[in-house]
Amino acid sequence: MTRVLLVQPEVNFVRTYPLGLAYLAGFLRRHGVEVSGLDLRLSGPRALEEQLRRREPDLVGVSAYSSAPEAAARVARTVRRHRPEA
Repeated sequence: MTRVLLVQPEVNFVRTYPLGLAYLAGFLRRHGVEVSGLDLRLSGPRALEEQLRRREPDLVGVSAYSSAPEAAARVARTVRRHRPEA
């Protein structure tokens, strides 16, 4: 079974639940995909490393804002460092 981790990067200007990621998670689950979500605004950057080790996702989806591309890039670098095959 494919394992997917959906990540909301740490951004200070957004205070709402990552609804887009929730929609994706619901769709993927309906189609038999194992999905986990991680909001780094609530859990911090170390939680990403832990989730990558523990869940070993095949795919990682990252929410990105055009006004804060560096937040998504940090997540991508962490994924490549800890789970390069994802």
